[in-house]
Amino acid sequence: MTGFLAATCFSLLVILAGVGDVLSRRIPNWLCLLLAIGFLPLALASGMSWPVILTSAAVGVSLLLAGFILFSLGFLGGGDAKLIASAGLWLGLSGLPHFLSIPVLVGAGIALIMVAWPYLALEAEIRNIRLGRLGAQKPTMPYGYSIAAGAVLSLPHSWWGAALGA
Repeated sequence: MTGFLAATCFSLLVILAGVGDVLSRRIPNWLCLLLAIGFLPLALASGMSWPVILTSAAVGVSLLLAGFILFSLGFLGGGDAKLIASAGLWLGLSGLPHFLSIPVLVGAGIALIMVAWPYLALEAEIRNIRLGRLGAQKPTMPYGYSIAAGAVLSLPHSWWGAALGA
């Protein structure tokens, strides 16, 4: 029962982060911190062994370092880097391949839409279709929702999925 509660809390928090990123282009620090702090007590209560906990912590720290490198290069926002790290902490080594691949695929699809955006706006202008504020804005890429999608879809491949029989 505790494992189900933990997986549900994790999913709700990463979805909240993704929705918040889409709406405000910000992922609150308190949300990433809550994910990170909540991991250890829920993992212990769910019966996760110390070797798995330590491996998950190593994954989280590694993703935090990688995320901050990407942030310093301008590829990610700081909130995205922290969300990747806190979600990676939960997903551990077994969920890592899925977690890293899903946001990349979702992000690639959105990047294609962003490349096509000026052409869609031009087409609308040629056809005299009024897009209002939407047509005047240049889209930006919030990665939070693709990170959230990757995290939730990777949960069955992590320790939590095995513990819950998924």
